[in-house]
Amino acid sequence: MLPLWSQIVTEKNIQGKWQLVNYITASANLDLQTGKATLDKTAYSFGQDTADKLKSDMESYTDMLKKATVEINGNNFTQEISDTLLVGVFTIENKDNHQVMKGKFDNGTNGTIRIALQDGKLVLTYAGQNKTYVYKKI
Repeated sequence: MLPLWSQIVTEKNIQGKWQLVNYITASANLDLQTGKATLDKTAYSFGQDTADKLKSDMESYTDMLKKATVEINGNNFTQEISDTLLVGVFTIENKDNHQVMKGKFDNGTNGTIRIALQDGKLVLTYAGQNKTYVYKKI
């Protein structure tokens, strides 16, 4: 069963170009429109100085990440983050109560990420890395 806040993802409803608007880690959320990072309480568990450094580091990624995009045409996708371009084909499957996108990339690698549509935004989560990328359609 999928979470109530998300809708079923199909190849058809994710077509087009999407721009990154939030970059989320285990303890921080970077809003790319404002350039401001918010930290959750776990970020402060190692002290204020460490939390301040994390916030500063996250905010320093703004210029690099605000240009990041994903473009989906059929079952082909192109993800561009900074100077990294990832091109491949994908399928959408159900796994462990989540939908996942399984990709085969042009660099010879394969990968699986959680995929969701939430409030009209495309949410890609790399669960093993505790990183989430939230995109809006452009």
